[in-house]
Amino acid sequence: MIEKIKPLFSYWFTIAVCIIIAISTLLRFYNFENRWGFANDQARDVIVAREALALHKLPLIGPFSSAGQFVYGPQWLWILMLFIIVNPKWILWPWIVQAFLYVLSVGAIIAIGKKIEGRIFAVIVGLLAAVSPAQISHATNLTSPSMVGFLSMIIVLLFIYTISDRKKWHSFVLGFFITSAVMVHFQAIGLLVLLPLSLLFGEKTKSRIFLLLLGAFLPLMPLMYFDVTNNFFETRGILDYYFHGQYNIYVPNRWLTYIGVFWPGAWARIVGGEKLFSVLIMLFFLCSIIFQLKRHARFKKEWIALFVGFFLMFVMFRYYRGIRYDGYIVFLHPFILLFTGWTVVQIIKTKFYLGVVFLCLLIFGGLKMSLHDINTATNTMYGLTNRWIRLFDNTYPQNKYTMFDYKYTAIGFTMPLVLVLDYKNKIDSDGYGVGLSYFEELPPINKNIKLQYSEIIGNRKVLSFFDVNNASKQFLANNSWALVTPETVYMTTVEWYKEKKL
Repeated sequence: MIEKIKPLFSYWFTIAVCIIIAISTLLRFYNFENRWGFANDQARDVIVAREALALHKLPLIGPFSSAGQFVYGPQWLWILMLFIIVNPKWILWPWIVQAFLYVLSVGAIIAIGKKIEGRIFAVIVGLLAAVSPAQISHATNLTSPSMVGFLSMIIVLLFIYTISDRKKWHSFVLGFFITSAVMVHFQAIGLLVLLPLSLLFGEKTKSRIFLLLLGAFLPLMPLMYFDVTNNFFETRGILDYYFHGQYNIYVPNRWLTYIGVFWPGAWARIVGGEKLFSVLIMLFFLCSIIFQLKRHARFKKEWIALFVGFFLMFVMFRYYRGIRYDGYIVFLHPFILLFTGWTVVQIIKTKFYLGVVFLCLLIFGGLKMSLHDINTATNTMYGLTNRWIRLFDNTYPQNKYTMFDYKYTAIGFTMPLVLVLDYKNKIDSDGYGVGLSYFEELPPINKNIKLQYSEIIGNRKVLSFFDVNNASKQFLANNSWALVTPETVYMTTVEWYKEKKL
């Protein structure tokens, strides 16, 4: 029996990778029907992507940033269009594709680990990524920050190959992916430091520099064209934010708060476990670097490049004056996972059993937190929208509807509802008029606007539905009722500038 099993040991790495990928897949897809994030932003972006495909258009810009009067690039919407065109009939499909990409990101970090330190290290970082609560959470959240999480894994992989190998095309692809990630969401701007670092630690031939810059320039072209042809709207918005907008809100920004409060929580969320445990990891990481320097140990250039890159991004993020959400540091996930894995290896080299116990605690902590998130996740919005549509079908004579939102107060409900109606082919600009309003801001009631139904969530009324079919669209527009259809969502998100003088 032993003789039959023995040949399998030569394939231990392949078997380990398959097990890790299987674990990753299970944790990212289990209980998926209750986990996929379905709210205003997700619904809006999918609506825009679907409408762009229906109109045979390629958006030139993306949605507005929440930070100020400037927009993202169109790349996130282009990515969604690629998702949807493969399977345009199934509403869950874009979310499933993103979850699959987060399985691939585990494979990417395994490849990074193998390239830098070999198979054992690759398995360690693969396990950490597989059970990472933050990675698992973002896998089911169809937003541009979550896409940056996947792209950052690919970027770090390309970065390592660019400084290690002599293939010129690596430089082009690295530059292309870095600025594409920035265009998807501006949190990825920190990754720009990898452009000069790839030259500092890699070959500095003219052809590589040219290809790196060319790759970095191409994703900027759509937004640059929009900016130049619209009175430099983007440039003015970014400058206004830099000189004025970022100071409009106060966020505690001391170094002590940044290092002692924000980072322990962020690190714990990425690798799993309690904040105290993440503090220990951070301390062990720093102590391991200092210990290696005192021993005059030679670091591989890949590690030096990653350390320098992370340090620069760490300092840059300290001077970001907005609220630091977990979703705004997904571009740093590969660095945190790699550094945690490196720290574990240093402990194993010093105290083998202590290192193994430390690794097991990390995996157990990540798995425990992830399973809690998975088992307690709920997605009530999709069920609510389907129930409302059944209510419409039983109440109104037509089977297609035109949705209105009073002062955009209920847009968090209206947008998902419009997307589900669109997938069911039940929305039309000439359909039966239905209005939604947040309960705390009810519209005036008259013969043209009739209260039809109120939604109670928890113990209070949250949402009210109105029959507005007898009111003209002009009357509704004059009385703060916003028309919400795929066409208007598309226009107000990516073609609003065509109707304004900027």
